[in-house]
Amino acid sequence: MGKSFSTPEGFIQLESRPSTKGSLAITISYIIDGKGIPIEIRLNPEQDYSLFFVKSKEEIESYNPELVDPLGNVIQSKKIGSSFEEMLEELKRLSSV
Repeated sequence: MGKSFSTPEGFIQLESRPSTKGSLAITISYIIDGKGIPIEIRLNPEQDYSLFFVKSKEEIESYNPELVDPLGNVIQSKKIGSSFEEMLEELKRLSSV
């Protein structure tokens, strides 16, 4: 935890943060230099969920729109199971949207 990994457009940051019912969540943030965080995943194996937060210009099917940021991006969320395989499948699905 507390590690960062470079990508061509920015970096991926891993952190451990407090979560529901006294548990801890692993937060995986994809950060694009000068643009912010378009995707963040909060993985909580103890509570058996992963929570995806995505910013995009348009609403994404199966995601819940939460609010619109000052730049007009829709911040939306989706809760799935906590398995690594489910997270990878959701990331693959997002990459084809």
